[in-house]
Amino acid sequence: LRIALSMAASSSAENCLSLFDLARHSKLLKSFEHSLYLLSSECGYFHYGCDGLDDRGWGCGYRTAQSLCSWAVNRTKSNGSIKEGKPSKDRVTAPSLQEMQATLVQLGDKEPSFIGSKQWIGCFEACILLDHLYNVPCRIIHVTSGSDVVGHIGLIADHFKTSGAPVMIGGDVDAASKTLIGLHFPEQQAEEDARFLVADPHYFGVPSEAHVLDSFVKWHDLKLFDSASFYNFCVPVNPE
Repeated sequence: LRIALSMAASSSAENCLSLFDLARHSKLLKSFEHSLYLLSSECGYFHYGCDGLDDRGWGCGYRTAQSLCSWAVNRTKSNGSIKEGKPSKDRVTAPSLQEMQATLVQLGDKEPSFIGSKQWIGCFEACILLDHLYNVPCRIIHVTSGSDVVGHIGLIADHFKTSGAPVMIGGDVDAASKTLIGLHFPEQQAEEDARFLVADPHYFGVPSEAHVLDSFVKWHDLKLFDSASFYNFCVPVNPE
């Protein structure tokens, strides 16, 4: 089991496109000149099947969590904190889906039957994983309806200004997990004019930058959020 988990964790990071680079692609930036708040550190685009495991229909929360974990890894690397012999919190890659499941069982959040299952995870589980594996605390912004996201745009903008960490988004009616990697919010305009740069993990196959930019990493307006759904935003907090 240890060998299988290690292989899955290693392979999952090797074929990922860079969300840091994609967020700055000319195709995405050509419409905006000012008031852009983007992901500030390297982060991998994890999606269905990126490590050879076909998780279509149940794995989007895990893939989004992997993207956040990869940000935590690269942030730690850039700070020069990963050293040989340090505890496991200083990891060299994002965890595999099986490793995330095993960690949640180990911590008592899930029953042993969770390992190897197709049960979903959401923002709460992502918070647990980031805190335990990388010593990165998170806060959850709970929004009772998609129509109320507009009232939290200033808070999201402040996050990208001060931290620049990717943000995991999950909901109930809209249960499709996604990663927020940027915000366009001209402060002289109304909140309703904000645009959200989102990485959608529901891509399946060998990643193509052109295809990903066409359909899976792109800008959205507030119509992204379903008024019938609540939303949680898992917001990593940069440790001091």
